[in-house]
Parts: sequence; C-alpha cells; structure tokens
Amino acid sequence: MTLPIIVVLEDQIARVEWLEKTFPDSEVRHSASVTKFLELQKEAEQSGRLVLSILDHDLGMDQFKDEGDIIEAISTSEDSEGYTGLDAAKKMMTFKPVIVWSANTPAQIQMLAVLRDRGIQACIIPIYDQGSLKRVIGQLIKDAEEK
Repeated sequence: MTLPIIVVLEDQIARVEWLEKTFPDSEVRHSASVTKFLELQKEAEQSGRLVLSILDHDLGMDQFKDEGDIIEAISTSEDSEGYTGLDAAKKMMTFKPVIVWSANTPAQIQMLAVLRDRGIQACIIPIYDQGSLKRVIGQLIKDAEEK
C-alpha cells in the first residue's frame, strides 16, 4: 500500500514527531532547510502521493554558535542558507494544499498572501491548535484517498 505524503518545512523535531504519531497512515517527510524541503516536495509531487505541505517560517532554532568553551543556541528566522518559510512559499512548485502553522503571526499573513496570490489553496492553522490541525489534515488525507 502506498501511503499519502505530507511534506513539512520545520526545524523543531517534536512538531514533526507529533504529525507522525497523529497520522500513522501517512508518510511524513521533513526538512529544516528550504532547499531540501523543495526537493522533497518535488519528489512527492512526482510520485503522485503528495497530499499536503506544511510550512513553518522561523527555521533557525537548531542552529548553534561555537564560542570556544561555550556553545550557544541561536534562535533566528533563517535556515542555514539564509532562507525562511516565506522563501519556500515563493518558490514552491506544487498546487496541492498548504497549511502555514508558524506561530509568527506577521510571517503567517505574508506567507498566506504569497501562496494565495500564486493560486495555491492555503490556510493558517497555528501549531498550538492541534485540534484544528487533526481535523483539517485528516480531511485532506481522506479526500486524497477517495480520488
């Protein structure tokens, strides 16, 4: 059986693990790199199994700065290549639905506008609204299975 694919741009692994646990009958592919996310999305689209993409905006939570004896965690909006979720929204080449789950409200609004201007079905559901995420993602998977 081929599983539907959800492609996620996210730097916090706990969020990805929540998706995997909540939707065990789906394949979750993820990256904290915009470039890698776009590659994963393209592969999933070409396989015909892409159901949904999920975007975070701030991607620098897993970056670290080595200051000799001290390793400091750096919180930044950008991935290691200088891209954010907004860049992914501008560059993605799919027209499958997109959920923006970033907690960064100004960035959510920008990302949604870019996606909708490009004709991509998109909505904002913040990561902390897990009830709505379960409902919407579950329905998208069900709809894809019925096609």
